[in-house]
Amino acid sequence: MAVYRVVCVSVMLYSCETWTLYRRYIKAFEAFHICSLQSILGIRWWQKIPHTELFEKVGLTPAEHLLLQKQLRWLQHVIRMPDNRHWLLYGELTVGQHSFGRPKKRFIDHIKANLLKCNIKPSDLEVLASDRDIWRTVCDTGLRSFLNG
Repeated sequence: MAVYRVVCVSVMLYSCETWTLYRRYIKAFEAFHICSLQSILGIRWWQKIPHTELFEKVGLTPAEHLLLQKQLRWLQHVIRMPDNRHWLLYGELTVGQHSFGRPKKRFIDHIKANLLKCNIKPSDLEVLASDRDIWRTVCDTGLRSFLNG
């Protein structure tokens, strides 16, 4: 399990802080995560072990929780950067044309959805993230509520 945690999980989530994920990608990550854990523990599909029990047994959390944790940590880092670097979050194209159909999900839309999953108001983002200790406690409680909810 230590090797899986150090090697596989870190490779799977490499630079995930900046990803804008759709639900189907999160499900694919989750499927890989669960399949790998079942393979390591020698659990077969017919044994019908719930995923929550599997995660408790190995001491890991679901892949979506790991993703949220890394993205919230990186978000706080970006918020605390100088103001001229906030274009990473709020930047939009000034020239060019939009393609036809539904617009692609922007990074800030993804961040707002993640904040709502963790019961954090997007309007309070700048204030909360400016203080490390407050942000850490808000993220911890939000991630716990995400796991329990």
